[in-house]
Amino acid sequence: MTRVKNRWIVVRVLLKDELVRTVDQLERILKPDVLIAKITQTSKLLYGNIKGNFISSSISISYINTNESLVLFHSRRHFLDEFLCILSFIDKIQKVGVSLEVIHVSGTLHQTRKFIFNRILDTLSQLSALRLSNRAQETPS
Repeated sequence: MTRVKNRWIVVRVLLKDELVRTVDQLERILKPDVLIAKITQTSKLLYGNIKGNFISSSISISYINTNESLVLFHSRRHFLDEFLCILSFIDKIQKVGVSLEVIHVSGTLHQTRKFIFNRILDTLSQLSALRLSNRAQETPS
């Protein structure tokens, strides 16, 4: 018996209409049951009931970060191409226009955690740099 080879996919959820972007919309969309239901529906539409069920049953959500709009998916390597195709076809989740951008695909969870951690650190460093620049502008020279 061979071991199952997995892939870890980091996806950023982008709202198409940035003017109405609210935290409530992101929190409503970025829930595991909502995302899995949409992936299952799209996989059945693209690949039929039998293969669609195989694909959707091999996909799980391991981590969601609403601040960064990041979702960490876990999938079997065998269905990676189909899963990436499904992600490109999703354009609305609960009547909210979205686009799913694949940021990182990895074979190990360690590499994926390192990527997400570095991404969050970059965001925090940018925020601290903005705070410092705002303080420098507020104080007269």
